[in-house]
Amino acid sequence: WALAGAVVCRIVCNLVPLVRWHWLARTQQLNLTLGTAVHVGAVGYFLSILLPASVGFDGVRLLYGSRLNSGRRKKVLLSIFMDRLIGLYALIFLAVLFGGAYLRQPVLVSLVVVAAGTLAAFQVAHGWGPIRRRVTGVTAFRPFGGVLWRAFALSCIGHCAGIAGIYFWFRTLNIPAPALIVCAITPLVNLLQSVSLTPMGLGVADTASEVLFAMARVDGGAEVVTLNRLLALLVSLVCGVAFLFPVSNAGVTPAGRE
Repeated sequence: WALAGAVVCRIVCNLVPLVRWHWLARTQQLNLTLGTAVHVGAVGYFLSILLPASVGFDGVRLLYGSRLNSGRRKKVLLSIFMDRLIGLYALIFLAVLFGGAYLRQPVLVSLVVVAAGTLAAFQVAHGWGPIRRRVTGVTAFRPFGGVLWRAFALSCIGHCAGIAGIYFWFRTLNIPAPALIVCAITPLVNLLQSVSLTPMGLGVADTASEVLFAMARVDGGAEVVTLNRLLALLVSLVCGVAFLFPVSNAGVTPAGRE
């Protein structure tokens, strides 16, 4: 059952960014159905096997998004940027929250800190005071606060699924790993992997995982990350089937504002 849990978590992790991108793209009146976002994302996941970090994934989204929205490349790029920004901030949010709990800091204090940071970040997105005049691109999302909050919540769910996936791998290998330790360390490993210049974080995430889990007196950090990467590789290979079908955007309707 632990292996099945890891597989389900992997699928959720892959789907969440695509749903989030669809939501954000629609706020900018871009022609991008959910089915098309999943199709394009599948191609991106396949190419990310060979290209460094997220270059393949985001590059494919920009390429197909621009083709489907002729003359609106900047809007497409902005939707991808905001998608990445929200995903990254959600990961930092969880790292601070779970890290504070693991270090036995008052959970209420951790919540206050991350809540304040969240409000500050979304004030930037809404265009607040002098900041509004300096980030004109980000303020394009100002009328869509509800979508931004839902995208943030969805991102947290996706990252929690990734954390659960690592926990399931520990269970699969019969390695004792307290859930709180897994929750505290996995976001840090994922942060390092997100800035890696190697395909799928090869050589970075596994090393960081081994060191950090060893510091918490948990063995098998590198093994579970390697198994998780192999599963991600398998899913990405399956996504290669998307190449057999042309990317279309049939049935799209303009997105309205909230």
